[in-house]
Amino acid sequence: MTAFGVNTELEARPAHRALYGQLGYTRHFYSPTQQVAWHRGSLATHIWDTGEVPVVSVKSYSEADLTALMTEALGDFWLCYDHEPEARIAASPDPAAAAKLWCDTWGRLRTLRDSMPAAVAAKCHLVPILNRWQHVRAGFGWELLLDGCDLGDAIGVDSYAEAAQAAHGLYTPPDELLYPALALAGDLGTDAWCVPEFGAHVAAGDDGTRHGEYLRSVISASALAGAEWVSYWCNAKDGFHLDVPGQESGLAVWRTAVAATPADA
Repeated sequence: MTAFGVNTELEARPAHRALYGQLGYTRHFYSPTQQVAWHRGSLATHIWDTGEVPVVSVKSYSEADLTALMTEALGDFWLCYDHEPEARIAASPDPAAAAKLWCDTWGRLRTLRDSMPAAVAAKCHLVPILNRWQHVRAGFGWELLLDGCDLGDAIGVDSYAEAAQAAHGLYTPPDELLYPALALAGDLGTDAWCVPEFGAHVAAGDDGTRHGEYLRSVISASALAGAEWVSYWCNAKDGFHLDVPGQESGLAVWRTAVAATPADA
């Protein structure tokens, strides 16, 4: 069963928890200078909440931080190192070497996770996360990253409906939206794939009705194709908030999907 979630800004999370009832699968981002442990006491006080499965994305880490994260986990969570690395790797002086370093770091992360006691390791699911647009439109070849992707328990591809199509009154067809993630999963020989970030701007000329219908179609296509989870990027800074005038239909559709995520997940 495909689960659905909501990614939103840290400061908006309490309001969104009230709005949606629960956030399902939701992302927690930490920059290269932020430690996963945060020195704020138990992680349980600010990551885990009823009906939520944390998806923790870090750009750098120490073994001590991640050991603490895994040890203190109240339940299952997903962990990603350096999500969407394509643009950075492509801009590096030696993309092949940069890609190898990314893959090698995933190898060390997998070794660290697997070295934990079985009951601890079982809660931590690894998910390399790539970017659909970088592959489809910017032409980044994912074959450079396959060795690292193969070390995850699932593969994630952040997949947004294309803004250029929305500007012309169109929505990226669900099959076209999801195909890169499905194809990558096929290349890796796994059925475990997800869309950690999905979003869709309201298309030009749409009063919001078609937007809600489009979100429903993506939900249906994701479930039919066997996605582990799909989470909406409900962030104000990128214009993806669903809780604004004109997007009532989309909000109702996504809220219904999130409510289907088991409360004890």
